[in-house]
Amino acid sequence: MYPCPGSAIPGNDDADARAIVGDDGTTQWIMAARALSAPGLGFTVTIDCTGGQDPEDVLDDVNELSALIVTP
Repeated sequence: MYPCPGSAIPGNDDADARAIVGDDGTTQWIMAARALSAPGLGFTVTIDCTGGQDPEDVLDDVNELSALIVTP
């Protein structure tokens, strides 16, 4: 399972996060989902990589460059 650094942040006890990775032979992908404390609120991020890129590395890049922190 991909590490979840957001779990160490106070106040994140009411959120749950998951990441699923896959490889179909031509495309590697990761889907990160975060549920928030309010019912029905959350978001997902899906990254598809071809050409040998690692989707977890791309997700790390997105986290570093984004104002919205995705913690799978």
